[in-house]
Amino acid sequence: MVASSSHRLRTESAVDFTTGDTLADNATRHPQRTAYKLGERSLSHSELYIRAVQLVTALAATGVVRQDRVAVLSRNSIEFGELMATAQLSGIILAPINFRLSQSEVHDALCRVNPAVLVCESEFVPMISGIRDAVPDLKYVVTIGADAALDSIDYEDFMASGEGANCPTLSGQTTSSTSSQPVAPQVLPSTA
Repeated sequence: MVASSSHRLRTESAVDFTTGDTLADNATRHPQRTAYKLGERSLSHSELYIRAVQLVTALAATGVVRQDRVAVLSRNSIEFGELMATAQLSGIILAPINFRLSQSEVHDALCRVNPAVLVCESEFVPMISGIRDAVPDLKYVVTIGADAALDSIDYEDFMASGEGANCPTLSGQTTSSTSSQPVAPQVLPSTA
């Protein structure tokens, strides 16, 4: 059984079927079924896939490549789900930052992760003041909600910048650590 002409057989081994393939498969097989629901808001599988592709495209336009880190400081939200789907499609590393941390702990976590992009719910914008100087690789701060402060970009505006384009292939490699300490991965030059 084929999900679509551009996707693999659903019956292939688990090794050959990625979580990104699952997103595409769900969008094809269950387009109108609800993927996320929070309060009165909901998102179907096809809408989730389309928005994730738009986010991949928007991130690629900022120079983000596969294995780059995107930090997120947010409560559970549909946008958080979209970011998880984006990571599954693109190979970015999604680094959720616990919103219950103190401001100094959030700053420390962001310095350790050193993200290329930080997606922050507007409620937590005061916690990240001054963060641009402390995180050398931070290119963009994207704000979920009404308050696009700190020289940030509104989430929906950022999303819209990826409309109408095909999903790019993000390329790159990473190394990993086997220590018990949390270590941000080192990004190696792109092989593409």
